[in-house]
Amino acid sequence: MYHIGDKVMHKSTGACYVTDIVSMSADNSKLKRPYYKLEPIFDNRSTIYVLTDETKALRTRPVMSSAQLNEQMLSIHKSDGEWIDNQMERQKAALESIKSFDFLPKGKFLKMLIKRSTKKNLSVKDKEVLNNIKVSVYSELAIIQNRSYEDVDLENPMLDCN
Repeated sequence: MYHIGDKVMHKSTGACYVTDIVSMSADNSKLKRPYYKLEPIFDNRSTIYVLTDETKALRTRPVMSSAQLNEQMLSIHKSDGEWIDNQMERQKAALESIKSFDFLPKGKFLKMLIKRSTKKNLSVKDKEVLNNIKVSVYSELAIIQNRSYEDVDLENPMLDCN
């Protein structure tokens, strides 16, 4: 169970703050259920409501600790970031990293895309994947390091992973 003020990761929007726990009914139901009110750190115009019992369905997870982040970044730094030439295999790997909801596979895939983008233009699909994964990875970095998403994006920590 999360508490107001907790930092969590949401599967589709990245790092969020739990700003409230509210009772609401959905779909014309009279039954009220508890929801977490989440506000993404990088988009203060959005609000997300997640049923408190849906956190077990991997829609949210706690943000990593600083020690966990350091360990994950070390693994990313050690990875080769080798480009996957076959587009179908690359798209499959992209979907797996996105669905995993884990920082490490996303970070490794992001490193590969960023390394490639410094040498060649990415396809439209690869750019979409890069932006999707970057929101998740960079927002978690930002919230753990108590920095803005924009600062992390400007620093581009994956470029240090060569």
